[in-house]
Amino acid sequence: MELHHRAGQVAQQHFDDARSLFTECLGFEEFVATEHMAILHQAGSGIDIQLICSEVFDPQLNKHQSHLGFISSEPKQERDLIQRWSESRGLTVEVGQWSDRELWIDLPDVFLDFVIEVMDRRILEEPVT
Repeated sequence: MELHHRAGQVAQQHFDDARSLFTECLGFEEFVATEHMAILHQAGSGIDIQLICSEVFDPQLNKHQSHLGFISSEPKQERDLIQRWSESRGLTVEVGQWSDRELWIDLPDVFLDFVIEVMDRRILEEPVT
């Protein structure tokens, strides 16, 4: 599993401004985008940025939108490995998914304002729209 991106939330009314800042001003290219989300890549950088629209920011309400995004050919197995490791240490674990290729795991007593996402490598060849 390799680190792929860091996600951050932006105000819904300024989502286009945020995308423009990164693409027009900072030289990023958009390579996955939907109406409410964009993953941006900067040439030469090893980590991408994901912008996610948010109407209201409440760290607990919106926690799952802020995440460290990993990429894997076997996302379910990777998430299960993290879950088993965490449970063996007595940590509370929550799991979920945004799609069949975007899984997440939360350790709510450990992670205060983010979760770990494990994304299927296929998403880079066949973006979700």
